[in-house]
Amino acid sequence: MSLEDVMQEYELTAEQIQAALVYAATLVAQTEVVPLGE
Repeated sequence: MSLEDVMQEYELTAEQIQAALVYAATLVAQTEVVPLGE
C-alpha cells in the first residue's frame, strides 16, 4: 500500500502519517526485549 493509498483510504495528510511513524519509532526505541529462555 502506497503513501497515497493510505492518505486516500484513511483521509490522512502526509504530515499525520509522518507523525504516526515518528511516534511508533519512539515507542519501539524504548522497548526492551527480554528473552524468556529456550
